[in-house]
Amino acid sequence: MASPFDFVNESANTPFSDSWMELFQSESSDDDFDGFNEDDCQFGLKSNVREFHQRRDEERFDVVVRSGDDPALKGSRKRVANPERWKRNVRKRAAVLGQQRRDYKGNIVPARSTGRRCNCRNECFEKVDPELQYHILTRFNNLGSKERQDQYLNSLIIASDPKRQGAQGRLGTFDKENAGRRKTTYKYHVATDRIPVTAWNQGGKTPKDTNISSPNISPRKAPEQAEQNFTGDNRKDLNVSRMHHLYLEAHEPEVVEREKEIIKAKKERTFPLPLKIKPVVTEHRYRMVFNRDFNLGFGLPRSDTCAKCEKLNLVIKSDPNDMDARQQLADHQEMADKGYQTMRGDRKAASASWSGKSRPLGSAAFSSVDAVDMISFDFQQNLPTPNLQHNDVFYARQLWTYNFGIHDCVAEKGYMYMWDETIAKRGSAEVASCLKHFFQVYPSGAKSLVSFSDGCGGQNKNLTLVGLYNELHLSGVYDILNHKFLTRGHTFLKNDSDFAQIEKRKASAKVFVPSDWFSVVREASRRSPFEVVAMQQEDFKNYKDFVRSRYTNRHFSSGGSVFRDVHWLNFGWGEEVDPVSGKVTLVHHPNEVWMRCTYSDSKPWKKVKVLKKSPGSVLLEQLYHAPLVLKPAKIRDLKKMARHHIPHPQRDFYLQMSGEGDGGSETEEEDDD
Repeated sequence: MASPFDFVNESANTPFSDSWMELFQSESSDDDFDGFNEDDCQFGLKSNVREFHQRRDEERFDVVVRSGDDPALKGSRKRVANPERWKRNVRKRAAVLGQQRRDYKGNIVPARSTGRRCNCRNECFEKVDPELQYHILTRFNNLGSKERQDQYLNSLIIASDPKRQGAQGRLGTFDKENAGRRKTTYKYHVATDRIPVTAWNQGGKTPKDTNISSPNISPRKAPEQAEQNFTGDNRKDLNVSRMHHLYLEAHEPEVVEREKEIIKAKKERTFPLPLKIKPVVTEHRYRMVFNRDFNLGFGLPRSDTCAKCEKLNLVIKSDPNDMDARQQLADHQEMADKGYQTMRGDRKAASASWSGKSRPLGSAAFSSVDAVDMISFDFQQNLPTPNLQHNDVFYARQLWTYNFGIHDCVAEKGYMYMWDETIAKRGSAEVASCLKHFFQVYPSGAKSLVSFSDGCGGQNKNLTLVGLYNELHLSGVYDILNHKFLTRGHTFLKNDSDFAQIEKRKASAKVFVPSDWFSVVREASRRSPFEVVAMQQEDFKNYKDFVRSRYTNRHFSSGGSVFRDVHWLNFGWGEEVDPVSGKVTLVHHPNEVWMRCTYSDSKPWKKVKVLKKSPGSVLLEQLYHAPLVLKPAKIRDLKKMARHHIPHPQRDFYLQMSGEGDGGSETEEEDDD
């Protein structure tokens, strides 16, 4: 007599079904399967073996029982497993439905109900009446699964940075070492059919971009539990390149070891270098698996988004039927796309115009009529000086070092004009001085120029730039000049790629004085090092007063258009299209600037006379004649940092500073901490 726990097939008395053996044997042959080992699982048999065991385990539920044990199965030798009647599944269903149940220890768990009335300042029970509370609870119980309930609760939790750091430690203790440990504030809401009601605020240490997926975690324990679950490998720096490197460490360690040997040999200048081992799974294939098989993409975090897009998206989210906002958003994004398309097209045309020609920068003898230069320029975010990592620097006023970048889009080379705030400011006159220096020192011989920038009114989009470009034409530097402004909020230029390399180098750079930044910027790009120009006060000219004496902007906003909407400026020679015949004529307009509020070549120009009838006789003079004066509070902070954290050779740079009303002495006492 067979044991009641022998596993049998329904149609045969063999230990396992023949279909199992057929499945297993069909996936492997004698040629490629010689015994079972771990390596075989890794290279193709693992999924088959897993499927084999899974289906075998399902058959194990078909157990032989005595025919008299179950009246419902009388006369049968088999019963089918019924997972719905398993105790643990019954408990799970009752928990999802919020019903009273017994836990696995046998204790009675009461049915889900609303909590006791609280006395918090949010007045939750006054905002949500009992009938609405019952409706919310019933709707939550009927979601159908714990996963959907988790997602629902997670959507009601909003994490944000704390607006104020408390002076006390955690849980009311006066522990200075633990003071201010709260990094994130959680706001819990109750979703009604009318408005979201704030239910409770709770501080925590969990990053704001994590998800608390378990609703049975108490609010006070949620931050610690979430920290354990989500601060492991889900780091912000875990990009696809890092993930691929970790994959190689686990599965192809010889590739990683060889890379380390090559790096070590380069540092020690040991030649010949070890041969590089090509991995079986390259980064391209690794990324392709995520993109193709899992529909996952990798992108950059968007920290500098368009304010207008955010505003219109918020309006549309609040009122999906607001067609006016939808149309404004579509027009705005269409204009931004056209700006990027124009920049790509001009860059391609400029590179093609130099095909087959030499481009010796700085050579006045070379000249080309049909060649086109293309540049873009922008300011980098201010560089703090000194650049140290201790906590005193975070609260102290620092000296700013400015970096104005000009990118040659034909040669793919960046030129960085740098100075600190004691040398000059960063206005339109400084921008014009840097551009004039670039055109004077690095001429290519081309007679046409296309330039791109953002539309910042204080630096680029103003009368000073208009006058400078017209003077470049009148002085014979260029015959045709076109300057185009990208759409506000969508102004990603080649300069931003240059600045990103500097920011990457900045993270590990130790800078004490502004001149240290010059070395950091020079070494930021190894493939194409940046050309750094250290600007002095004698290099900055008063282009603002000079242009105002010769040019006027009275007609910039005439004819129903405003200057801030202009996207295209043309100087010197311009192409004019006959609206009837379509014939293109090249017209010389040395006293006018032609403007367009679009990037389209077919739109007519708005012609504005900018040169005065009787230009003034103001000479182009030096802009600054003495170091700029800093605020006394900044001087005190810089001197304090210099005495404590800056070595002697560079310390004198700060100790010799004097601000307005400072008198060269310090009156503020130093803090002990």
